[in-house]
Amino acid sequence: MPNHVEPKILQKGLLIVIDGIDGAGKTTQTNFLVEKLQNEGYPVISLHEPTDGTYGQIIRQIAKGSRKASAEEELDFFLHDRHDDVTININPALKAGKIVVMDRYYFSSIAYQGARGLNLDNIEQKNLEIAPEPDLLIILDVKPTVSLMRIWRDRIEGPNEFENNERLEKAREIFNSFQNRSYTRIVDGNGQLSPENVSENIWNVVKPFITNFVDITFETEKLWGLLKQKLTISPIDKEDVAMIENRLTQLLCPKNKESCEPTECSFKLSNTCEFIKHRQEC
Repeated sequence: MPNHVEPKILQKGLLIVIDGIDGAGKTTQTNFLVEKLQNEGYPVISLHEPTDGTYGQIIRQIAKGSRKASAEEELDFFLHDRHDDVTININPALKAGKIVVMDRYYFSSIAYQGARGLNLDNIEQKNLEIAPEPDLLIILDVKPTVSLMRIWRDRIEGPNEFENNERLEKAREIFNSFQNRSYTRIVDGNGQLSPENVSENIWNVVKPFITNFVDITFETEKLWGLLKQKLTISPIDKEDVAMIENRLTQLLCPKNKESCEPTECSFKLSNTCEFIKHRQEC
């Protein structure tokens, strides 16, 4: 975190998931997003599934073809792996008030095990028994032809057991079926934009969303203390005072205005404006 950035405190922990078919760029975009959040002062950790634990290693063996498993057995391994992840990593971080950014989550299980013929609703219900729903789900929508091209280009061993055009197309259809959920946002990642441009599009979704969960108490108390200090210094630095006051009105205005408009504001005219009441005490 840059030294000049004030740490932000959240009203609650937030679970943000970046998901989509293989080759969509999930890991790259997870890393970009975590870096942006850190630079803004947010408490954040990144996690990925499958995990690096016992069950996660088994899942990777299946993906590489060195171990065979039915669709039901495969799902069971994912459920065990996710249960461990939720218990050890996800829930403790959320309780600590952090933003958890997931590179894959149970939506991949629904999509891929669903593409193998399992019932989608049953898969989701089993996951919801052990895993919290996300606050925000970002689906990177990529055509299978694009994702396979990226896999051949970027991965030494090439596509794995899960990665063929037919299965990826079925998985993509299932991922896109989540778009009507209130917490879902679809972001185009089909190669017309650079990874940096896709990252900016994701940030344009994430930033206004998480702003609603910032606890302003910490920042406002610090600003009031700084304002009182500035007002005791003679001559008063009017420019500094104005900057602090503008920020306080942004934080405290019940209409979420960028600046105070006294002739239009019913809160100020009725003397219920939190900024005016505290400002008079200064």
